[in-house]
Amino acid sequence: MLKGTGDVHLDVDLIGWNGARNRELRIAFPMNVEHRSVGGLSTVPASCLKTPDGKSNGLLGEYFDNADLNGIPVLTRIDENMAPYWDKGSPGPGIPSDFFSVRWTGTISVPETGEYDLGIITDDKGRLYFEDRLAIDNWNPYEVNVMKTFTARMEKGKEYKLRIEYAEIVLYAGIRFQWRKVDHAAGASVSGAITYEIPFGAADYGRNEADFSRLPDNKESQFSPVMSGAINKLSFREAVNWVNVSTGTYKGYGCLFASDMTVHLFEDQTTHPVAYPVVQHVLLSTRKSLAWDPEYWFDQKGDHAYRMALFFHNGNWRERYRDAVAFNFPLIAWTLRGERRADPHSIAPTQQSFIRTEPSNIVITSVKQSEDGTGTVVRFYEAEGDRCTARISLLKPIREAFRTSLIEYDPKRLPVDADGGVSLPVKPWEIVTLLLRY
Repeated sequence: MLKGTGDVHLDVDLIGWNGARNRELRIAFPMNVEHRSVGGLSTVPASCLKTPDGKSNGLLGEYFDNADLNGIPVLTRIDENMAPYWDKGSPGPGIPSDFFSVRWTGTISVPETGEYDLGIITDDKGRLYFEDRLAIDNWNPYEVNVMKTFTARMEKGKEYKLRIEYAEIVLYAGIRFQWRKVDHAAGASVSGAITYEIPFGAADYGRNEADFSRLPDNKESQFSPVMSGAINKLSFREAVNWVNVSTGTYKGYGCLFASDMTVHLFEDQTTHPVAYPVVQHVLLSTRKSLAWDPEYWFDQKGDHAYRMALFFHNGNWRERYRDAVAFNFPLIAWTLRGERRADPHSIAPTQQSFIRTEPSNIVITSVKQSEDGTGTVVRFYEAEGDRCTARISLLKPIREAFRTSLIEYDPKRLPVDADGGVSLPVKPWEIVTLLLRY
């Protein structure tokens, strides 16, 4: 059905699927949006790094026997390799294998003038200061094995101050400091982007995703290098509610795909592939089990129904992702019968909410009774990658408010506004759990 706004809603019924082995059914949407293939990052070579005194290549590393960079360094040395991986071991004499931290300082220079993407990927925590400015903060909270980048213009022959801080908590330990020169050559494609929703956030395809190649072949878990993309590049991504393809420019153009399917492909896998992205909703995939019996097939015979929608916008997925969520979770209203009001002469308000949130990038994921039965737990996250002040209010004025951990431990009291609401600062993509009493 083509709607007046230009959006498209599709319903697909698959009748009598026979469960043919090694078959996938997809609905494909070729998107001839110019897309820049993001080239791989490489480790910054020691020849482009200098210690603070300018006498040696590499960075000066100060190693601490705690995870907070506190006290006097136990070990100091010059590190030329800025992609160390210590596995479960110690980085040096006097340093424990868990709960240690490192501070690297020095300068960085470039072989030619231009814009550079610089980034760190850490297991566990890290942050990077460029010219005394915090450019990457993966400290509190932190994400393991996720590349964090920023872009800076640097001139050949000039040295730029650099400080990298790292902390290891438990088990595997490592960090990589990498870069690439941004290509602005004539004829280069514009910086288009494919973005897809993940739990509590969004990820750019091929850019800020987990680097599975860092993970070891750990026989203590069910990790498999082949299954997780360490051997062969994964051809699919799993999206929660939507996938977006856009130019990534102001007043550009793009399309956000809502779907009740999870698995999506973005590369043309036909015999004569096109160079631009092809968004493919995988309706049905019949393949071997990855469990204990490799000869067990998921054939999924029978009838299947699928829904999807296309929402067009001006180049920013933030304009339409709410429509995608609403498409998958339509509002359902019903009337209760046989209920009596305490005051039969009272008039119900024309509109009312049990809970209200501001601003619109705050998304509630759960509202439930607290585990100890003393209040209401509200969990939400910031959905657009922006800092903001979140405000929560209930049907009744809030009497007490606490911020807790995900499992409702370590409650920390929050001030309550005069009107009975609660306001608190929220970081990009941050997940917040509140315990409220009224």
